[in-house]
Amino acid sequence: MTKDEIVTVLNARLQKTETTTTIAEDIRAGLKYVSEGGLWPCLHHTATGTLTSATQYIAWPTDYRALDAITINDGTYESRPLTRFDGGFDQWLKNREDETSGNYSTPTEIAERAQKWYLDPVSDDNGGSDYTYTVRFWRYHPHQSEILFPESFREAVFDAVIGKYLMGRKQANSAVFYLACADREMADLPQDSKLTKIKYRDV
Repeated sequence: MTKDEIVTVLNARLQKTETTTTIAEDIRAGLKYVSEGGLWPCLHHTATGTLTSATQYIAWPTDYRALDAITINDGTYESRPLTRFDGGFDQWLKNREDETSGNYSTPTEIAERAQKWYLDPVSDDNGGSDYTYTVRFWRYHPHQSEILFPESFREAVFDAVIGKYLMGRKQANSAVFYLACADREMADLPQDSKLTKIKYRDV
């Protein structure tokens, strides 16, 4: 599936003469709509990074939508997925009031706030060797020429883009019809299961 194919289908169904340039934002909106429709295997992604001593948070990766798991590696083994901090961000802040570098250790929990995961405890120096972290997550479809959705998503993508196209041109009733079609098509597609049952949410 390509963007040219999406435009061809839209033009045929709506009797239009659009191009990938004229409806670029509608395509992007349609792909985002499908991205939000489930935990799709094709959008599961991994980001990695380094935690130096006194690192307080990990920023959301590009195109982040929903978290699967965050793990920490000390150079010998990978941790269990970090759990959500029961006290939330306010409790995370309170824990920092009396904290010293002697309290730093391997992070085991997170508190989510403002597109960041705050670590508790704050990371230490891991004996002079930085930690690495892995974030497994589902992303929004990235803004790129290649369509990541496989062929099984064709009709869902076509209908979502047409729905967003019509919505942007104030044809709400027709838009709702096409978006509902996309929803029905997505309902039959297989989704991932989260690696953890933890719910990560902003506070």
